[in-house]
Amino acid sequence: MNYLAHLHLSAPDAALMAGNYIGDFVKGKNFSAFPKGVAEGIIMHRSIDHFTDTHPLVLEAKSLIRPRQGKWSGVVMDMFFDHFLAKDFEQWQGMNLEEFTTNSYQKIAAFHDCFPERAKQIYQYMSKDDWLLSYATETGICQALAGISNRVRHPNNMKQAYSDLKEFGDPIKGLFREFYQELQAHCISGDF
Repeated sequence: MNYLAHLHLSAPDAALMAGNYIGDFVKGKNFSAFPKGVAEGIIMHRSIDHFTDTHPLVLEAKSLIRPRQGKWSGVVMDMFFDHFLAKDFEQWQGMNLEEFTTNSYQKIAAFHDCFPERAKQIYQYMSKDDWLLSYATETGICQALAGISNRVRHPNNMKQAYSDLKEFGDPIKGLFREFYQELQAHCISGDF
């Protein structure tokens, strides 16, 4: 899952959201430098990633795009899933996406001082350009995929991934809807 899903799954707890945001930027298992709620968010982030990466529905979705996306199919699928979540956000959250993203940026900013440097840099771009809201649009998801593609130092086809979404969007969306309900139940259970 990507930023929007991680924030959605940990809302409305600000510390948990901040930990979920920085989860990919924190290495190791020593979280003593972080407030308790942020540390719990990092652990939750890792649990979400493991649950996602090993789930049969996600593996099935990734198999659809693997011929063109290869080893990057997981990264692309994370973005596709955030796109589907953003497009139907009110159905999942009961609030509009713009309100949620504005609140999310404010909540996690309160923990900015404990962000690793790279998380601080990404947060500046993400909040300034409102990445989370942009995931709902074709232009936004294309720009996000191009941005990731440019940051990766290895050859990849992520800039062309939108063609995969056009071709396989309906089956991937169906798999996402079924999977995301299970992921929400996993997060609610607190079994991290």
